[in-house]
Amino acid sequence: MASYFRYHNYPGSPPAGAAALSTPEIGLASSPVDQALPRVPRAPSVDELMVATPGEDPSSLCRCTVCRKVFCDPVVCKDCEDSFCEGCLERHCGESAGCGGQVFETVVRNGHLRKVVLSLRVHCPHAMVFNHATDGWELDGAGCPYVGKGTEMQAHQRTCGYRLSSCTRCKTILAERNRSSHAKGCRIRCQLCSGVIFYPNLVPHLQESCPEVARRCPSKRCTFLGNSNDLAQHKQRCALLLPSSKASPNRLPDSSNGETVRRSIQVGQTRPPGEGSTGLDARVQSSKAQPAGDVHTPPGKPVSVARDPLTFHRNVPEAPGTPPSETTTPSASAAAMARTSGPSTGHKSEGNIQRDGRSGGERTEEGGVGRSDAGACELTGSETQTEEADGDSQDTSAESDERREDFNTGQSSAGELSARAETSLHDLLYHPDSWTTLDHSLAGDNGKQLLYALEGLIKQRGPEKLRGEVLETGSQVDRSALAPLHGPTLRLLFLILTGKSDVRGKQVSTEALLGHIYDAFGIIVVSSDIKGSQGGGSKRLRDSEEERSKKHVRSVHGANPSPVSHPPFTYTSRQRQLERNRIIRRILERLEKAECAQDFRDLVSEKVAPGYSKVISRPMSLSTIFNKVAGSDYTVSTLRDDMELIRQNAHTFCKDSFPAIVARADQLMELFTAELEMERGELAQWEG
Repeated sequence: MASYFRYHNYPGSPPAGAAALSTPEIGLASSPVDQALPRVPRAPSVDELMVATPGEDPSSLCRCTVCRKVFCDPVVCKDCEDSFCEGCLERHCGESAGCGGQVFETVVRNGHLRKVVLSLRVHCPHAMVFNHATDGWELDGAGCPYVGKGTEMQAHQRTCGYRLSSCTRCKTILAERNRSSHAKGCRIRCQLCSGVIFYPNLVPHLQESCPEVARRCPSKRCTFLGNSNDLAQHKQRCALLLPSSKASPNRLPDSSNGETVRRSIQVGQTRPPGEGSTGLDARVQSSKAQPAGDVHTPPGKPVSVARDPLTFHRNVPEAPGTPPSETTTPSASAAAMARTSGPSTGHKSEGNIQRDGRSGGERTEEGGVGRSDAGACELTGSETQTEEADGDSQDTSAESDERREDFNTGQSSAGELSARAETSLHDLLYHPDSWTTLDHSLAGDNGKQLLYALEGLIKQRGPEKLRGEVLETGSQVDRSALAPLHGPTLRLLFLILTGKSDVRGKQVSTEALLGHIYDAFGIIVVSSDIKGSQGGGSKRLRDSEEERSKKHVRSVHGANPSPVSHPPFTYTSRQRQLERNRIIRRILERLEKAECAQDFRDLVSEKVAPGYSKVISRPMSLSTIFNKVAGSDYTVSTLRDDMELIRQNAHTFCKDSFPAIVARADQLMELFTAELEMERGELAQWEG
């Protein structure tokens, strides 16, 4: 093995000597101390660094009489006026040094001789290699070519491209001039998966290939977050990614789930007039739903058939002489009855199917036998004026009674669809993961059925008991799952599960919650009727539907109703701030676990670093940032400024005395940048 070693000025070198390296660079290592670097006994002296001039020796007048070398920190004796190296005088004090064996007791520094020594031309120390065979330093042609005076050498060494230093990322020892080229191939270990990667590929690695980075489900409506292994398992059972989840949300269960449809339910029982809704206490089999009345159609007239979720429907003219249909399928009957249960006008729409004595009271035409033509849906002027006058004169209690009557009238004709509504309600309450699959089923007929089931549950158990049962199952409510969903049914679920009438924290009672249900029912009916009237049909039918919608709004909200608006659930600025703070705390917790953060977890005290408070006017640490995160005005930009302040403080106070701390501060800042990039997507969700 070669006995030559390049001079090394790494700050971790022992004071008595200088570290040296047998190769210009060393690979991945935790720290330079762990690399078992070879050591040299001493740094090169001025005599060894001095430039040799042929034919003359300018240092002949600058040599010590004890060591016979160029002076190093020269001092002069007051008695004999001879000059010596300060180190030589201390080692040989009391011995004969050419002046009669006198004991040197009083010496002073020789400033003039010191200037002469510093004016000599010398080589850069990084041009030297140590030869263990001769125990001395020799000039190396591959080293630094700089030659200058001693007064200039100290400034040159601070910027010398041949000086050795440590990479702040991978801890590799390399020449300073090779740092830029090394950065392109710098290899580091990922803090999450412990894999060795190139530093320029760190951000793409975290975004794409790191198996330990938390990633979201490919479905935009799914809230799952986990590493690659957990995500692969989640994809196999995610309802939003399975082919079955793409089916129509209004489709009834398959024949394999027929038992669910036929099971006992607690809604749909017909009540005597004047009594309230029985809710879930009825426990009536779905097979006992009230049969639909006969539908008589004049020959040659178009037939408007009620929609059935399982059949394709369109208006088909019957041939003359064709006998009218006397029977309907149970599902078609139930769907028709659910759709014909409208607002408090009591007037039947398409099909005009009779409902066992609950068909709107005095305004039922032709003894309860409906007509299928479009004219049956038209309101006369006198009827409209009467309804408007009634709506103008009713008081608050009458409005509540009418809303409740509308709801009860529709509930009495729930039919077999209520079985599916009960199943959907169970999923909504006890399986929050399935909420995103029911986004499109929270309006129209299915929304009505859910409202029926909700009304029965609330009356039977009450909001407090119902919420307790939900929370006891371990299905805690994730409000982020509510954000992309709409519909009055979903807002009612939020009221039940949180126990509040709105996001401002007001407690809700059973009566108030039932009032919300009746309002939501009216909104669903009006929106469904308006949507149906925008399709085909005569102008008279569309005008009739619009008039019915306006009349119902008047009956619910008074003579001069304001537009009914049910916006989707949105978060307040305070809620968004809390979510951002939660993500910031998660980033800080990961930073605290890093090895490079050990010097920055707490504020620096005067006992550890005397004079720190005089140099640093704005101290900062990770624990201080943790305390600031609790404030409501803390933002991501403030977090960046605080982390940058930690790095600047380290550079200001430790640049000359503790370069290793400076390197750790730079590494901490780079790790923070990577962590922030990893959480950028989730932070953007809660901005604004």
